[in-house]
Parts: sequence; C-alpha cells; structure tokens
Amino acid sequence: IAVFEGDYETAIANFEKRFELDPSDTKVHREIGKCQRLLGRNDAARESIGRRLATHPMDPEAHYELALVYAGSGDMSKALEHLRIALEVWQDADPDYKPALEARKKLEEWRTATSM
Repeated sequence: IAVFEGDYETAIANFEKRFELDPSDTKVHREIGKCQRLLGRNDAARESIGRRLATHPMDPEAHYELALVYAGSGDMSKALEHLRIALEVWQDADPDYKPALEARKKLEEWRTATSM
C-alpha cells in the first residue's frame, strides 16, 4: 500500500521486515531497489537489485528495474543491456502482459530519443 501511496521510505521498511521474516523471498530486494530508484538513490537501487539478480539472474522485472536505474544515472549503454535481457526473457510473453508491454514501450521510447 505504501508504494501505491508514494511513501517509499515506509515501503522500504516494510519490505525489509518482510525479508527478515522470510529470507528466501529475495524478490523484496527488487522491490526495495524500485523504491530507492523512485527516491533518486540509484547507487542503493543498483545494490538492492543486484542482490535479487545474484539469486535469480534471469528475473526480467529486476533487469527492467536495473535498466531504469541506469537510464536515470545517464548510462544508456547499461540501461539498454538490461532492458534487452528483460525483453529476451519476455520474448514469448502474451502481447498484453503489462510488464513486458512496458519494457517494449520503454525500448521504443529510448530508440526514438536516441535517433533525434
């Protein structure tokens, strides 16, 4: 709920508590990284998302988040690298699967921006 309300600090604290209760739930690192990105803490976001990728290296949502972090830091080469990994994993996803759709739109947006 805190994420939807834009209260990312509370969301991070809640995700950290969830991880304490269930250390096997490493997807919380991806969610923490997303909140950190939205707070402009790109270094911390990279570190958190990296924890998720250490245990699940082909998590497309983590790669997509990391792409957004790198784009926010101005490293479009790394951003595209991670976006392409996410899209490769999602290559057979249903056309209306929202995360894959967002990633495809982001790729087109970045292509358009770089061709200007």
